Amino acid sequence: MREGWNVWTVANGVSLARLVLVWPVTLVILGSERGASLPGLALFLVAAVSDALDGYLARRLGEVSKFGELLDPVADKALGIAVMGALAAKGALPWWALWLLAGKEGALVLGGAVLVGGRKEVVAARTLGKAATVVLFAGLAVELAGLLAFGRSVVIAGVLLSVAAGVDYALLAARKARSGRRNRVQ
Repeated sequence: MREGWNVWTVANGVSLARLVLVWPVTLVILGSERGASLPGLALFLVAAVSDALDGYLARRLGEVSKFGELLDPVADKALGIAVMGALAAKGALPWWALWLLAGKEGALVLGGAVLVGGRKEVVAARTLGKAATVVLFAGLAVELAGLLAFGRSVVIAGVLLSVAAGVDYALLAARKARSGRRNRVQ
Protein backbone atom coordinates (compact mmCIF):
# COMPACT_ATOMS: atom_id res chain seq x y z
CA MET A 1 0.00 0.00 0.00
CA ARG A 2 1.43 3.36 -1.02
CA GLU A 3 0.91 6.16 1.44
CA GLY A 4 2.19 9.05 -0.68
CA TRP A 5 4.66 11.20 1.20
CA ASN A 6 3.83 9.82 4.67
CA VAL A 7 6.84 10.64 6.85
CA TRP A 8 5.83 9.15 10.19
CA THR A 9 6.29 5.42 9.75
CA VAL A 10 8.33 2.83 11.63
CA ALA A 11 10.35 2.07 8.48
CA ASN A 12 11.20 5.75 7.99
CA GLY A 13 12.23 5.92 11.65
CA VAL A 14 14.75 3.13 11.00
CA SER A 15 16.09 5.01 7.95
CA LEU A 16 16.37 8.21 10.00
CA ALA A 17 18.25 6.30 12.72
CA ARG A 18 20.72 5.10 10.05
CA LEU A 19 21.20 8.69 8.95
CA VAL A 20 21.84 9.76 12.56
CA LEU A 21 24.40 6.94 13.00
CA VAL A 22 26.52 8.40 10.18
CA TRP A 23 28.13 10.92 12.57
CA PRO A 24 29.16 8.59 15.40
CA VAL A 25 30.46 5.96 12.95
CA THR A 26 32.54 8.58 11.15
CA LEU A 27 33.92 10.08 14.35
CA VAL A 28 34.90 6.66 15.74
CA ILE A 29 36.71 5.79 12.49
CA LEU A 30 38.53 9.12 12.41
CA GLY A 31 39.67 8.53 16.00
CA SER A 32 41.10 5.10 15.18
CA GLU A 33 44.45 4.05 13.82
CA ARG A 34 44.46 3.64 10.01
CA GLY A 35 40.68 3.29 10.04
CA ALA A 36 40.50 -0.25 11.42
CA SER A 37 38.13 -0.04 14.37
CA LEU A 38 36.04 -2.68 16.11
CA PRO A 39 33.75 -0.05 17.69
CA GLY A 40 33.46 1.60 14.26
CA LEU A 41 32.72 -1.79 12.73
CA ALA A 42 30.01 -2.48 15.33
CA LEU A 43 28.29 0.88 14.73
CA PHE A 44 28.63 0.49 10.96
CA LEU A 45 27.10 -3.00 11.05
CA VAL A 46 24.11 -1.72 13.05
CA ALA A 47 23.61 1.02 10.48
CA ALA A 48 24.12 -1.34 7.52
CA VAL A 49 21.67 -3.93 8.88
CA SER A 50 19.09 -1.18 9.31
CA ASP A 51 19.15 -0.82 5.51
CA ALA A 52 17.60 -4.27 5.10
CA LEU A 53 15.35 -3.78 8.13
CA ASP A 54 13.66 -0.58 6.92
CA GLY A 55 12.68 -2.11 3.59
CA TYR A 56 11.38 -5.24 5.27
CA LEU A 57 9.33 -3.20 7.75
CA ALA A 58 7.93 -0.94 5.05
CA ARG A 59 6.64 -3.92 3.09
CA ARG A 60 5.55 -5.97 6.12
CA LEU A 61 3.68 -3.11 7.80
CA GLY A 62 2.30 -1.65 4.56
CA GLU A 63 4.27 1.54 5.12
CA VAL A 64 5.83 1.95 1.68
CA SER A 65 5.88 5.67 0.94
CA LYS A 66 7.46 8.03 -1.56
CA PHE A 67 9.25 9.74 1.33
CA GLY A 68 10.74 6.40 2.38
CA GLU A 69 11.76 5.65 -1.21
CA LEU A 70 13.80 8.85 -1.13
CA LEU A 71 15.03 8.70 2.48
CA ASP A 72 16.36 5.12 2.31
CA PRO A 73 18.87 5.69 -0.51
CA VAL A 74 19.89 9.08 0.93
CA ALA A 75 20.71 7.38 4.25
CA ASP A 76 22.64 4.65 2.38
CA LYS A 77 24.60 7.18 0.33
CA ALA A 78 25.41 9.32 3.37
CA LEU A 79 26.63 6.29 5.31
CA GLY A 80 28.74 4.89 2.47
CA ILE A 81 30.32 8.20 1.49
CA ALA A 82 31.01 9.28 5.09
CA VAL A 83 32.66 5.97 5.99
CA MET A 84 34.65 5.96 2.74
CA GLY A 85 35.72 9.55 3.44
CA ALA A 86 36.86 8.69 6.96
CA LEU A 87 38.78 5.66 5.68
CA ALA A 88 40.37 7.71 2.88
CA ALA A 89 41.38 10.35 5.45
CA LYS A 90 43.08 7.58 7.47
CA GLY A 91 44.93 6.36 4.35
CA ALA A 92 43.02 3.06 4.14
CA LEU A 93 41.21 3.85 0.87
CA PRO A 94 42.21 5.80 -2.25
CA TRP A 95 40.70 9.27 -2.60
CA TRP A 96 39.86 8.68 -6.27
CA ALA A 97 37.40 5.92 -5.28
CA LEU A 98 35.63 8.30 -2.90
CA TRP A 99 35.46 11.07 -5.51
CA LEU A 100 34.19 8.68 -8.16
CA LEU A 101 31.42 7.41 -5.88
CA ALA A 102 30.55 10.90 -4.58
CA GLY A 103 30.40 12.27 -8.14
CA LYS A 104 28.08 9.48 -9.26
CA GLU A 105 25.87 9.92 -6.19
CA GLY A 106 25.76 13.68 -6.70
CA ALA A 107 24.67 13.22 -10.32
CA LEU A 108 21.92 10.80 -9.23
CA VAL A 109 20.69 13.12 -6.48
CA LEU A 110 20.57 16.00 -8.96
CA GLY A 111 18.75 13.84 -11.51
CA GLY A 112 16.34 12.61 -8.84
CA ALA A 113 15.60 16.19 -7.74
CA VAL A 114 14.78 17.09 -11.33
CA LEU A 115 12.43 14.10 -11.61
CA VAL A 116 10.71 14.87 -8.30
CA GLY A 117 10.53 18.58 -9.12
CA GLY A 118 8.97 17.72 -12.47
CA ARG A 119 6.43 15.53 -10.65
CA LYS A 120 7.80 12.44 -12.36
CA GLU A 121 7.77 9.09 -10.59
CA VAL A 122 10.64 8.26 -8.24
CA VAL A 123 12.81 5.55 -9.80
CA ALA A 124 12.69 2.57 -7.44
CA ALA A 125 15.83 0.73 -6.39
CA ARG A 126 17.05 -1.78 -8.95
CA THR A 127 18.92 -5.04 -8.50
CA LEU A 128 22.31 -3.72 -9.67
CA GLY A 129 22.07 -0.77 -7.28
CA LYS A 130 21.18 -3.03 -4.37
CA ALA A 131 24.05 -5.38 -5.23
CA ALA A 132 26.46 -2.44 -5.42
CA THR A 133 25.41 -1.30 -1.94
CA VAL A 134 25.85 -4.80 -0.51
CA VAL A 135 29.34 -5.16 -2.04
CA LEU A 136 30.38 -1.65 -0.99
CA PHE A 137 29.13 -2.10 2.58
CA ALA A 138 30.77 -5.54 2.81
CA GLY A 139 34.06 -4.02 1.69
CA LEU A 140 33.76 -1.20 4.21
CA ALA A 141 33.04 -3.74 6.97
CA VAL A 142 36.12 -5.76 5.97
CA GLU A 143 38.20 -2.55 6.01
CA LEU A 144 36.92 -1.67 9.48
CA ALA A 145 37.73 -5.21 10.64
CA GLY A 146 41.37 -4.52 9.73
CA LEU A 147 41.72 -6.60 6.55
CA LEU A 148 42.77 -3.54 4.62
CA ALA A 149 44.11 -4.97 1.33
CA PHE A 150 41.16 -7.30 0.81
CA GLY A 151 38.69 -4.68 2.01
CA ARG A 152 40.12 -2.10 -0.39
CA SER A 153 39.60 -4.49 -3.33
CA VAL A 154 35.99 -5.18 -2.32
CA VAL A 155 35.27 -1.47 -1.79
CA ILE A 156 36.67 -0.63 -5.23
CA ALA A 157 34.53 -3.40 -6.76
CA GLY A 158 31.53 -1.89 -4.94
CA VAL A 159 32.34 1.58 -6.27
CA LEU A 160 32.61 0.26 -9.83
CA LEU A 161 29.32 -1.63 -9.45
CA SER A 162 27.76 1.54 -8.08
CA VAL A 163 28.92 3.52 -11.12
CA ALA A 164 27.45 0.81 -13.39
CA ALA A 165 24.20 1.04 -11.41
CA GLY A 166 24.24 4.82 -11.89
CA VAL A 167 24.54 4.37 -15.64
CA ASP A 168 21.65 1.87 -15.46
CA TYR A 169 19.47 4.38 -13.55
CA ALA A 170 20.36 7.17 -16.01
CA LEU A 171 19.45 5.00 -19.00
CA LEU A 172 16.16 4.01 -17.36
CA ALA A 173 15.32 7.65 -16.59
CA ALA A 174 16.14 8.64 -20.18
CA ARG A 175 13.89 5.87 -21.54
CA LYS A 176 11.06 6.97 -19.23
CA ALA A 177 11.51 10.61 -20.27
CA ARG A 178 11.43 9.68 -23.98
CA SER A 179 8.36 7.51 -23.55
CA GLY A 180 6.66 10.28 -21.54
CA ARG A 181 7.32 12.79 -24.35
CA ARG A 182 5.98 10.35 -26.93
CA ASN A 183 2.81 9.80 -24.89
CA ARG A 184 2.21 13.57 -24.59
CA VAL A 185 2.67 14.06 -28.35
CA GLN A 186 0.21 11.33 -29.32
